[in-house]
Amino acid sequence: MKLLLFVAVATFFYWRRDCGRPHSLYFQKLQSLLRKHGVGYPRLVIDLDKLDANIQQVKNVVGDTSVLRIPAKSLPSFELLEYLQKQLNTSRLMVFHQPFLNQLLERFPEGDFLIGKPFPVSCARTVLDTQPEVGSGRVKWLIDTYERLEQYIDLAKEKQLCLKLAVEIDVGLHRGGVQTTGNFLQLLKLIAANKEHVSFAGLMGYEPHISKLSGLLASLRIGEKEKVMERYQAFVDVVKHSYPDFYAEGVCFNSGGSMTYSLYGKLDRKGHRGEINDLAVGSAFVKPASFDLETLTHHQAAVFIATPVLKALDTLNVPLLEKVSGLWKTLSPNFGRVFFTYGGWWKARLESPKGLRNNVLYGRSTNQELLTGSEATGLNVDDFIFMRPTQSEYVFLQFGRILVVRKDEVVGEWATFNLDY
Repeated sequence: MKLLLFVAVATFFYWRRDCGRPHSLYFQKLQSLLRKHGVGYPRLVIDLDKLDANIQQVKNVVGDTSVLRIPAKSLPSFELLEYLQKQLNTSRLMVFHQPFLNQLLERFPEGDFLIGKPFPVSCARTVLDTQPEVGSGRVKWLIDTYERLEQYIDLAKEKQLCLKLAVEIDVGLHRGGVQTTGNFLQLLKLIAANKEHVSFAGLMGYEPHISKLSGLLASLRIGEKEKVMERYQAFVDVVKHSYPDFYAEGVCFNSGGSMTYSLYGKLDRKGHRGEINDLAVGSAFVKPASFDLETLTHHQAAVFIATPVLKALDTLNVPLLEKVSGLWKTLSPNFGRVFFTYGGWWKARLESPKGLRNNVLYGRSTNQELLTGSEATGLNVDDFIFMRPTQSEYVFLQFGRILVVRKDEVVGEWATFNLDY
């Protein structure tokens, strides 16, 4: 009984606590900049200063950034990819969607492409039908099973090409890929038997589960990373010992990701990072909200959704509950005001001003989202609400163009990939 009373009292005082805060100085300045630029509808905004700071963090950790491969799905903007390639001195890209591959092959004539998931062979056929020499020369196609390898060999024979094939291996994530060195050896035998049509281009082993070990489990992170490297090394050893001709300069041993790249550190004295010579980093450059991890505490959020307040009301009036509308503010100051935004329901978390909440009773909307907050938020009609995308790959594509800012200026707009290709 005492416990129930304590919970009730604690809940009451929690509800009574005013969580509202006005925009920080940073978002006040960003809001003024958007107004000055005449923004009147939802925009995706990238802060170049914050982006540059994240680039520098990656440089500090990795050292030689030419080993980096940028996943295009995480940063689906041509100008953004070009900016990163220049800053990082790398031409390596990872691609996860066939229509985007067609666009990227045209946009980046010097690009080195690794497919990030095993495409159905029909996707490869579509690319090779229009860009046969490019697709066979600059693309490392990913395979994961014996059956898929046979399909790609048949396609290569049909097209009279030699396709570069990388093999996806399971190093602990258990999301597919070759699981045993015995199965891997069978793949290598089939590649060797068809060397006129396919060649071994390397390995890809993805391990984001390591970064999920946080809090009390954080101490297990280094041990699991070592196990991942041991599993990876076992596959590399099969190549070195059974098919040494495949183990040559230029073979790609890819691993890492935004969540785990910092665990690899810089090259050792011999210029190696174990066998890994190809390290993927993408979302870490803009740090969406779902990347708020212990492995990325040295990075900062560099991308925001900015959307105007269309309506500001003093009463939360839920349909069919109109008779109790006056009680909400009495229950909590955080129900003190109601704001309808231009658009909504993005994959995003509310960032500024603090204390805003979605309302479960009223429901969500992609047209006019209802948010509640206290008077302390200081929000009025035509002010902006800022959100952090939880991920970048899908959210970027919803906006078409990205507003690029640096300090107190809008310095340009960057296009996202064309979904109608």
